[in-house]
Amino acid sequence: MPGSALDAVVNRFTGKRLVTCYPCPNARKINANFGPNLTIASGTVVGQAASVSVNDVQTMTLTGTPTGGTFTITVTPYGNPLTTAALAYNATAAQIQAALVAILGTGNVTVTGTTGPGTAQTITFVGALKAMTIPPMTVSVAALTGGTPAYTMVHTTPGVSPNGYIVYAGTALVGLGFLEYDIVTDAAGNVFLGSQASMPHGESQTYAPVYISGDFDTRDLTGFDATALAAMFGNLLNGTVTAGVVHIP
Repeated sequence: MPGSALDAVVNRFTGKRLVTCYPCPNARKINANFGPNLTIASGTVVGQAASVSVNDVQTMTLTGTPTGGTFTITVTPYGNPLTTAALAYNATAAQIQAALVAILGTGNVTVTGTTGPGTAQTITFVGALKAMTIPPMTVSVAALTGGTPAYTMVHTTPGVSPNGYIVYAGTALVGLGFLEYDIVTDAAGNVFLGSQASMPHGESQTYAPVYISGDFDTRDLTGFDATALAAMFGNLLNGTVTAGVVHIP
């Protein structure tokens, strides 16, 4: 009936889901907590981080030998982009820190490095932003002059919440498993199943299901390698870690 409540848009799962290779009654899953500000695809190898928190560190360098003008930095700690006031092309670490503090709050960020351009500035998120994964910052260089201005931003150390699950990348994690659904997490670590489009309008929960046993087509997995195979006490039923079938007991 036009105009009724039934005309409301319904939020449905829009994403991918990992399924076992064969009907596998012995497949087991756990409910895992994840850190904030993450986007992870189904089938990704994930594991539990260390019991201590790790602060997010990013390294910014202005390149292209600018000789004048200004730049700005945009950081997105809570899903909404925040942009600094204009900074001189040769801003000191203290000046960059002051500009970031103005948008993030006192005690939440530190900056170290020598005066640029051309030198690395190490930006560490602390205080209220400690142990959070901060998306890589961006820099606007449109107002810089001279040379061919550009920048690099290296995500030196992604933030890690204590005991939260993160993406395996050959690192020393425990409890490895395969993420069942595409997920997105918000600044508080709430989990939305599906694509970015489901957030913040879809339902959230505090965990996401992770397979810890079963049979899987390795072509459906991301980040799976020989080290992960050994750590999970798995064995290949056929093929390889990138194109085969693996059994995780």
